[in-house]
Amino acid sequence: MTIYERIKLARNIVSKKLRADIKSLREEQGYDVTKLEENFDDIEKYRFKCVIGTLFSMLSNQKEATNYEDILRQLLGMQAYVLFTFEKAINSIIKPISNLKSDDLSKESWKL
Repeated sequence: MTIYERIKLARNIVSKKLRADIKSLREEQGYDVTKLEENFDDIEKYRFKCVIGTLFSMLSNQKEATNYEDILRQLLGMQAYVLFTFEKAINSIIKPISNLKSDDLSKESWKL
């Protein structure tokens, strides 16, 4: 699965979870959700930005992996596990590149 496909999947998960949350508020708790439904696109974009922002914060070592997983579980529920694997895939790409960048032998090799 490509990174684009995983990002698209994350967007779909955010959308499905938001729809489920609105449905729960309407049916189980009896709230009037017309304003939420009217602003669905804006709320969805905000939640998606939160998910992606949390991912980048974790990748730049601003957040711990467990904190990242907790935030995603709060935003996405049980479907968050898909994004945990996404984070691990990105980490498996970024860490070796970062190691190459900081390794003195690699720097000397690039000069040649």
